[in-house]
Amino acid sequence: HESMSGSGRNFHSVQHVFDVAEGGGPLQTIAALFHDTVYYQVDGGFSPKQAQVLKGVVHEGPEGVRLASIKAENDPLLAAVTKIFGFAAEQLLSPFAGLNEFLSAVLATRSLDGSLSMTQLVQIAACIEATIPFRKQDNESESPQRLLLSRLTTVNAEFTLGLSQEQITQTVERA
Repeated sequence: HESMSGSGRNFHSVQHVFDVAEGGGPLQTIAALFHDTVYYQVDGGFSPKQAQVLKGVVHEGPEGVRLASIKAENDPLLAAVTKIFGFAAEQLLSPFAGLNEFLSAVLATRSLDGSLSMTQLVQIAACIEATIPFRKQDNESESPQRLLLSRLTTVNAEFTLGLSQEQITQTVERA
């Protein structure tokens, strides 16, 4: 609530969460609750609480926000979320290409870690990834949804999440 009640929040506000969450299943609703919690450029950076949860994820510098070095053995959840978004360690994150959604997904998964399974957390991250706006097909004519399906399939195998292909497809459809 605090994240989405800032003075600069006109559209991505608390009411927006309720609008997006309406009619969703449990994981979709959780994703809706978290999907715009970070709006870096509008909010002027991180709130103190966000900074605490996101510690070690990014480095803020004059060129912008850069993803930190990520090692799956040290932080498997962060590594999985990073792969869901198709990001790589040390990458400069663009506010127009998933910065806010990625950080919102990390905030969600870290906040809920210990209460939900890694499989559920990855599914929530996938739902949040699907909220990145204004995307087109990539250079090889793959839609954002197909790319998410491919990345989720890879994460499922790499992190032994146990999702069937049908569950992976359903996750992307729900997203």
